[in-house]
Amino acid sequence: MGESVVYEVHEVTKIILVDSNDERRVEVYRVAREIADVLPIASLDEIGANWPERAWLIIHADDARHGDVLQKMAENEKFYPILVYSEGRSVALIVSVLRQGAQGFVNWPCGAAELKKALFGCHRWTRRESDLMIQQFHARTKVCTLSPRERQVTQLACGGASNKEIGQQLEISPRTVEVHRAKALIRLVVRNTVEAARIWMLADGAQQLLNRDHDEEEPSGVTAPGASARWAA
Repeated sequence: MGESVVYEVHEVTKIILVDSNDERRVEVYRVAREIADVLPIASLDEIGANWPERAWLIIHADDARHGDVLQKMAENEKFYPILVYSEGRSVALIVSVLRQGAQGFVNWPCGAAELKKALFGCHRWTRRESDLMIQQFHARTKVCTLSPRERQVTQLACGGASNKEIGQQLEISPRTVEVHRAKALIRLVVRNTVEAARIWMLADGAQQLLNRDHDEEEPSGVTAPGASARWAA
């Protein structure tokens, strides 16, 4: 993917501010504009097709939790460092927004200095990480084109099972397994099971990102159990 490019606070020239509350958005805008150029919007849909090449995303916790932020960024092949703000701080809230992909959290209201300090806490965001997330979500899109049976067959095949073993487990003939495998390779745009396994692993990474906010009972940083199994449902 090339060398990593680190976002630093002094490089911030564009801030995308997302807050569905008009009055609060104006207040945050007045503070954020002391740091960089700010695009204040009620939702990410307002950006349309004009996503900046490089920006920082500052978003209220309510919009971060309910706005499918990662999915929308993935669809536009842009991944920005995400700073979430909210009135009051709780462990549950912070865990929730971090599981949504945020790199930092700050209490609101705050001044420009505190906001800039919070941005500095998000600074280790690399181009390599961005590229990986784009690959993950592209892979997830491909996997989502598979039928439920094709997903089951592909998952087992990527785990090293033979057509005969897959057939026995799914109670179908080896020939039917072969047909499903062939169709899956075409849908995934790959030539063999090895390449399919790479797509599967990338897709699983994207799915874990999207599911993190649904696993609140797990400590931060722990991978959700059974993530791969979700693809076979």
